[in-house]
Amino acid sequence: MLDNAIKHTPVGGTVTICGRNNNSETVEISVRDTGSGIPEDMRKRIFERFSHKEEPGGRPGTGLGLAISRRIVISHGGDIKVSSQPGKGAELTVRLPAIYDINGKTELVKAGPSS
Repeated sequence: MLDNAIKHTPVGGTVTICGRNNNSETVEISVRDTGSGIPEDMRKRIFERFSHKEEPGGRPGTGLGLAISRRIVISHGGDIKVSSQPGKGAELTVRLPAIYDINGKTELVKAGPSS
């Protein structure tokens, strides 16, 4: 997600990473950029293997990164979403359960105060 944001944001643009603990049961990580955005027709297939956006002068990609990311997120009980406006950037958000497993015992992650 971060690599894609950097790859598609022009010099002088902004990439922002944000983490949130929504309700003590889920956590979110968002990567937002001020790049070229993702066309609507591509948003429907952005998480499919070998789906990638080519831009003149852009860094090449294989179209596997977001497909792999999605599989990892789903395997951990989460989901991943994309929102975008062409010409104004994109935001990818991962939501995961805020639990961890230590020695076979599942516990809720205790979050500190939010800022």
